[in-house]
Amino acid sequence: MDGPFSAATRQTYVPSPTFPCGIMSGDPTARAIVFWTRVDPELDGGDGAPVVLEVAADPDFSSIVASVEGVARAARDHTVSFDVGGLEPAATYFYRFRAGGETSPLGRTRTAPEREAAIDRARVAWFSCQKWTHGFFTAHHDLSWMAADEATDVDVVLSVGDYVYNKASNNQPRLNAEGEWVTILVEARNDDPIDGAVTHDEYRRK
Repeated sequence: MDGPFSAATRQTYVPSPTFPCGIMSGDPTARAIVFWTRVDPELDGGDGAPVVLEVAADPDFSSIVASVEGVARAARDHTVSFDVGGLEPAATYFYRFRAGGETSPLGRTRTAPEREAAIDRARVAWFSCQKWTHGFFTAHHDLSWMAADEATDVDVVLSVGDYVYNKASNNQPRLNAEGEWVTILVEARNDDPIDGAVTHDEYRRK
């Protein structure tokens, strides 16, 4: 399995420098979903960077069900979020963002079923605490490839842990597959000047 897989395109995921943190959907209800992205700060000419979100019922976007506009500003680290309603319950949607003349990678999402609806099954995946300074997350890689097969695809993914820790230290030893204690260092992440983040701005800079 080479590289992360895209459930939306059914091909290897290709990131975009215009959307350096990728794209995301979450907090689904039966009729609405929240969509999020962050755009390249270089697109901001001083008044923010215009961003367009498109949501469609098909991956070719021949049936667009929502198109909304927003502005990614420095005050929010050039992130934008859209709470899109008017969707159908238990339905799959595809989405993309546009900014600076570029289009983001394609995303796939799904609304929740109606509260009282009968369902045959629900597959839930979850991941716990992570430490970005220790490198890539193999669980995310595996989840992306599970989406390639209807037999292993999941309905919802839950995050129940941390993504960024407050400490700068990057040299804590860990057990490897052979049962040996090793120190894992990630290039350019071992000189973090913030040791013990407390404020919103300090965490954001991490």
